[in-house]
Amino acid sequence: MRKTERTVYFFDMATTSKSKKYGDEYPISVDDAIRIIEMIPSRDRIKSTSKGREILYIPDIQRNGNFISILVNKSDKRIADPVFSDTKNHSRRIIEKEKDEGQDYSSHILLITNQYDPSQSIALVEHCQGLGISTIDAAFNSIIKLAQKQHPQEFTRPDPNGALDNKGNPVTHKVTHAFEFKGHPSKDLQEDIDNGTIRSIELISERNRKDNFDTNSFFEEKYRTISITPIDKNNLRNRIHNAIIRLLRSNKESYNKARIKFKTPQGLERSVVMDAINTSAQQYTKKEKIGNFNAELKGSYEKIHQPIIEKMKELTSESTHDQKPT
Repeated sequence: MRKTERTVYFFDMATTSKSKKYGDEYPISVDDAIRIIEMIPSRDRIKSTSKGREILYIPDIQRNGNFISILVNKSDKRIADPVFSDTKNHSRRIIEKEKDEGQDYSSHILLITNQYDPSQSIALVEHCQGLGISTIDAAFNSIIKLAQKQHPQEFTRPDPNGALDNKGNPVTHKVTHAFEFKGHPSKDLQEDIDNGTIRSIELISERNRKDNFDTNSFFEEKYRTISITPIDKNNLRNRIHNAIIRLLRSNKESYNKARIKFKTPQGLERSVVMDAINTSAQQYTKKEKIGNFNAELKGSYEKIHQPIIEKMKELTSESTHDQKPT
């Protein structure tokens, strides 16, 4: 992590709500999901992993209009003591950790809420080695689960059929809320697919699974795939990416995603899983650099560092997060 610049990745973050009784339900809004996390005191927004050797925590959350700034930290006891050297003066200095201390890392996250779909937001994530998006996802989802124990009233809903109990009160059921991050694709993905060599295309369905797939109950079906190939590759030259997107959109009720294996124009073999909007491959997730800070940056913060957030906000000027759905 450099002290004069940062890399910022773009993700699409969605909130979901589910219940055992009804399955997928109308999703909680991003604003309300973060509000539930805020109900937990900052000192208690902690998730321990790796048998206590790694601690994830959210020490600070700030709001400003349709922006929500969040600081996610990781304290890692497994990291070796840092060593600093001065080769000019032939000196070395070791900073030894004390018992129960871990090396700390920070990632600033800027959410831009969507007025047309409150369960969706653009998430700008400051890149930090060892604090990737899967770890950040785990921190968000673990802490909202913690909130479910402390504030159960935020995880109940009236039955959609309007049923009443014997006392005339609405019948309620329990729901769970969750966060999901998906990479916002860069232009490189379209360019590499259009100008590369397609190896294979598979459409993936996670909706039409059989519940009784294994009568012995040892295995369950996770998803189904079908393999497809262009009828006329010459006809799709330089536009196969958009053709796949249109295919996914027109078959969205049957197939959720596509797995594409291809060779880039530079000769690199790639495999990506994508839907009509997002990609799972980090090398194709949109990213930008921010720099020109007035002071050197630290590797970890206790509170949100506003100069980083302000630079991240500058990257949102061309965002299309508030476009009306088509």
